[in-house]
Amino acid sequence: MKIAFDAKRYYHNNTGLGNYSRTLVGNMQTFFPENEYVLYDESSLRRTFCLGNKAKKDGCDLFHGLSNELPVDIKIPSVVTIHDVCWRTFPEMYHFFDRHIYDLKYGSSCKRADKIIAISESTKRDIMDYYGVKEEKIEVIYQPVQEYYYTPLAENEAMSEHTSMKVGGKVRVGDDDFIPMAHFGHDFEQRGGDDGRNTFQHSGSTMAQFSRSVKRVGASLLPKARIACTMRA
Repeated sequence: MKIAFDAKRYYHNNTGLGNYSRTLVGNMQTFFPENEYVLYDESSLRRTFCLGNKAKKDGCDLFHGLSNELPVDIKIPSVVTIHDVCWRTFPEMYHFFDRHIYDLKYGSSCKRADKIIAISESTKRDIMDYYGVKEEKIEVIYQPVQEYYYTPLAENEAMSEHTSMKVGGKVRVGDDDFIPMAHFGHDFEQRGGDDGRNTFQHSGSTMAQFSRSVKRVGASLLPKARIACTMRA
């Protein structure tokens, strides 16, 4: 079987949807090496309006939209992965026009796909509730875990139960207790509590700072999948 993937996130996102895309494609290559995999990296307009027809012309048997959407001109059997519908469940977090664009693009993809992959039971229920999709059309398949996380740490890298990740300093919650923590934001203010413990006030969410105990996932850790054909605009 020749399977096409919308690989925008595969190539251009270092976290989140990018990790999902790379891990899934890598696992497919590992466990189903008999298939041929085609990764399309197209401009925004082409991936929305032309990619379906291109995949058909290239002889693909199945198209998988890895990040919530399918091209409007899809002409072969298709699968779309829906990660969430937060623009519906938390509309206050999105601008007015963004909500309506997502609704149009992703809602339409749910209706046109032959099969939908939801990453959780919660997402499955939301797809059914907000877009009227029948339950039998949706499969819940949890997100894959990167091979990196199965690799044991060397003894000198392992954290003891009393060691904290350092993100701008140790995080004290009691007299002798420390908890691991990752700080997302640009302003994290430490304040003294009435009981002598430290409390923290967070403001903003513009950047992520991680402990040096946590190894970065970069290009060198991408799955070493042997892709039969990579299509780039």
